[in-house]
Amino acid sequence: ETLSTLKFANRAKSIKNEAHVNEDLDQRTLLRRYERELKRLRAELQERSRSLVDKRALLEAEEQTRRAEADRLAVLTALERRSRELMREKE
Repeated sequence: ETLSTLKFANRAKSIKNEAHVNEDLDQRTLLRRYERELKRLRAELQERSRSLVDKRALLEAEEQTRRAEADRLAVLTALERRSRELMREKE
């Protein structure tokens, strides 16, 4: 065996073949394929929309929590101020 034959055999070992079935695509087959793809895409869009709505609701709930915390802090601050004023009046 020559060196070139051995090199060729080494390269031939790394060749990978992938077999595919030839499809005869008529109008009905294409239509069915496109309808399946549309159905899949609509489901994906609906899932993403639902996820977006869930995120929006979560952000709104977080904003309400922040507002409530700010209101509570304002009330506590006012209460402390009023309490100090009353303590000064007693003295």
